[in-house]
Amino acid sequence: MISVIVPVYNVEPYLPRCIKSILQQTYTDFELLLVDDGSTDSSGAICDEFVEKDSRIRVFHKENGSMSDARNYGLDRTCGEFVAFVDSDDYVGPDYLRILAETQAQFQADMVMLEMSGGPSTGFKFIPSQDARRALSPKEALREIIMGSVSPCDKLFKRTLFDRKRFLTGFIYEDLHTIPYLLEDCRICAHSTSVQYYYCGRKGSVSSTITFHKIKMWNEGVEKLYQYVESMDPEMIDCVIYRYACDGIFVILERMLDSPDYTATAKTFRDRHLDWWKRALHNPYLSLRKKAKVLLILTNVNLYRATYARYLKAKAMLPSRTKR
Repeated sequence: MISVIVPVYNVEPYLPRCIKSILQQTYTDFELLLVDDGSTDSSGAICDEFVEKDSRIRVFHKENGSMSDARNYGLDRTCGEFVAFVDSDDYVGPDYLRILAETQAQFQADMVMLEMSGGPSTGFKFIPSQDARRALSPKEALREIIMGSVSPCDKLFKRTLFDRKRFLTGFIYEDLHTIPYLLEDCRICAHSTSVQYYYCGRKGSVSSTITFHKIKMWNEGVEKLYQYVESMDPEMIDCVIYRYACDGIFVILERMLDSPDYTATAKTFRDRHLDWWKRALHNPYLSLRKKAKVLLILTNVNLYRATYARYLKAKAMLPSRTKR
């Protein structure tokens, strides 16, 4: 029924947890494809150890390409009618596949989404949540993706959606270049409020380190999305601006705070879409606190950097809360 694809590259400390969380699913009609993308640590060996323990696992070893390349490699070898993706340093809740499968069957959906949350770097921590389900039109689903998660990992896809579209290789933030456009071939989508996917922002991961090249690639992805939404539904542009401002603040500027190239890179990043930053000040979806951050960025990127650094320092000095 479901093929679960896990791209694997140098994640030795995290991989066993990821695999165990998938094997412990309450829904059992699935195959697990572990795609070792040329790991140089013992990740490949860990995959081989697990394949001997569970017949649902298939392991593939390939030359290093990228996460996109590994996902596409897995797609070419799936047997399931539906496909899910899990990143090898993350983990999933025990009902991850069950809720995705039940929601798909309930609405006969081509794509299903549920909720994700941050998780600890070691061990398991699950968040109790309700499983409220609803059907979505592709346009409603696009809004959910723009305002929420463009990751494929909190979603279930009909396998045929990838017949015409694949993950773009050679791109960073490849999800932004791929996931929204799969909706073009969807008739019905669905969403569950259940939190079942847990991401772990480990140091040194692709998403945790910011470079000028990554910012450029991210900008290109948002520009493509802006043009796509503008041609389809101009009223949804505020959603794209919201996404741009939030990711610009929390994914880009606040992660590159200690970079020696901060000033020049931040100014280039801000000035590339200065009009978008200005429009963010009046965005109906941004909170007053986020708008205050946007105003600081517009005023002076170094002032923003200094203000945020002082906030982090003050936060670090606060005594930790103890249970009473």
